[in-house]
Amino acid sequence: SVSKALAPGAFWQSAEKPFQCLAVCREIWLAHQTPDPSTYVCSLPIHSDGSCNGLQHFVAISRDHFGAKFVNMQQSTSDMVPEDAYSG
Repeated sequence: SVSKALAPGAFWQSAEKPFQCLAVCREIWLAHQTPDPSTYVCSLPIHSDGSCNGLQHFVAISRDHFGAKFVNMQQSTSDMVPEDAYSG
């Protein structure tokens, strides 16, 4: 538990990414300390992965179907290689 996080053998210490695990445990614990956990605002950073993000926004706003292929915004199949507009 988060209240005993520094105890020897705490489960988070053997996690693949222990400090990320501990941070998630802390957020869950904090949420459950509130009267309504569904209203708790989590403070964990969220990683957003994208390719050609700036160009993706431009292509989406302009509804450019041709450009969408080059910034990975079209449906693809598992055998397709991701595109990269920056590498020609």
